[in-house]
Amino acid sequence: MKKGFKAALAVVLAVCALCIWRWWPRSFADLVSADQSRIVSLACSAATAGLDENANAAIVNYQLQGLERGDEAFAVVLELLNSSQYHQSFLNLLPWKPSRLKSDSGRAVQVFLVWANQETDACYVVFHGDGQVAVSRGADEGLLVYHAADLRLVDRLADYIQTHGAEG
Repeated sequence: MKKGFKAALAVVLAVCALCIWRWWPRSFADLVSADQSRIVSLACSAATAGLDENANAAIVNYQLQGLERGDEAFAVVLELLNSSQYHQSFLNLLPWKPSRLKSDSGRAVQVFLVWANQETDACYVVFHGDGQVAVSRGADEGLLVYHAADLRLVDRLADYIQTHGAEG
């Protein structure tokens, strides 16, 4: 009886630990593993897929390029990124990292962050409309997958980029 109870208790504790790991809130700084005061520039784009005025398939892209610390748009984009909390995905427990994500959403936002003006000190983040967030901290690391707690985050980012960016 004691042996079975200990085994059941171990399983319950393992499941609880896994749930805490999965649902523990993380900040955007935790996702990119960097002090945000070190970010010197960023670029972002928003893509929206849908139908145009003639009911044909279309993808519309908007971009904000070369934003640097001190620019108003730089501060607003970082503020939006920091406005949500993020949760780990169980995909991060796999021994291999995914090389891409599938999403049925027609909207995505890409953000490229650079530290010290070097591509080797950079991070690439893709926000999908379904709340998935893919983070690439380097070519050899693969993707880390998170879920934004605020499912409207991609819409708010895309709206800001569409309003203040250039179509391209």
